[in-house]
Amino acid sequence: MERLELPSARGTVATLLVAMLVLTAGCSAGGLLGGGDGNGNGDSGSIEPYTDSGDELTGEMVNESHTSAIQSAGSYTLESNVSLTGADSSLVQNAHGQVDLENDRQYAVQFASLFGNRTTYRYTADNTTYQRIVPEDGETQYQTSEGGQIANPSINTDNVDAFEWEQQGTETHEGVGVTRYEATGVANYTALPTSPAEENVSDVSATLLVSEDGVMHEYRVDYTQEGSGSTQEISLRYAVTDVGSTTVEEPGWLDEARNSSGN
Repeated sequence: MERLELPSARGTVATLLVAMLVLTAGCSAGGLLGGGDGNGNGDSGSIEPYTDSGDELTGEMVNESHTSAIQSAGSYTLESNVSLTGADSSLVQNAHGQVDLENDRQYAVQFASLFGNRTTYRYTADNTTYQRIVPEDGETQYQTSEGGQIANPSINTDNVDAFEWEQQGTETHEGVGVTRYEATGVANYTALPTSPAEENVSDVSATLLVSEDGVMHEYRVDYTQEGSGSTQEISLRYAVTDVGSTTVEEPGWLDEARNSSGN
């Protein structure tokens, strides 16, 4: 079978960024298996597993429980990390967001190195989104747009259904009891973030941590994608913390954004 040519590094990362937006509004691999936790904190005997060992895990069931639990809790903090490393380039996007569903507010900070390093600060409240854009070399810009929407906590079911999962026991992750799932195989290669052909992918690993109430607290994927004379290491991570205890405050730059002549 003919090997597919890889897109450029920047083009691949652009695809990954879109994939992360679809996932949240999640992804690297590995860790402790069963019995312990990602932080080395011990006893997991009292944690109720999300599913029994051997039960099927589907994107639909995770999305339903994840969305329902977060909507009931009223707030959450999310983090996403995307990186692509090749022989001649290393590109990243890291995002951290706080979402208050009860009060229709959210605040997010995103760093991206796609077309020069740039950090974007985004605050949404009262159906309006304010942005503060800080390029590494350049002038800070402010933007205001009406009709800003709060991030929906639902997840992309394809990201879960891309893999065949095996339950690896329970553990404590950042103070929360979770069930750990490890991928034992890829069910659909085109459902991976860059939609690669099977023969172009190797060293795939994926981990999923789901709490008793069904919140997907972490989703990690790592794989290597190869093409004609090019190899790229792709890593994605999506994480949810502070469910029900996240607050969103007005940023200190909000007045400056409101008063900016660029609005």
